[in-house]
Amino acid sequence: MSTKRDLNVLCEEWAAWHRTRRIFVPPLPVGLLGSIQPRKVGPEPDAICSSALSFFNLAVLSLPESPEKEALYLFYIHRVSHIKRVASALGISRDAFYKRVESGRAQAYRAYCRMVECV
Repeated sequence: MSTKRDLNVLCEEWAAWHRTRRIFVPPLPVGLLGSIQPRKVGPEPDAICSSALSFFNLAVLSLPESPEKEALYLFYIHRVSHIKRVASALGISRDAFYKRVESGRAQAYRAYCRMVECV
């Protein structure tokens, strides 16, 4: 799974898995104003249960704080839509941002492979 496309698919699955983690946590109590207002979101999606994605999440979390990890989170978890604007705010070009995302994916995948070998 070393191709860019396969790593991208794994990261997309990880991002979807990451978004469903909140479903396992009990909901916060609704205050008075919250109970009056209608819900703005639909029903919760089914939570994804995957040991591989859990290991990949641990691999991402184990990465040191770096520009690559920041770009990975911005691209997959926060789903930034204006890459040029984000890259400009980071003081880099659009291509450099995508290279950081690619590098972060590769680092996370290498850490994931090391974890899976140990299990």
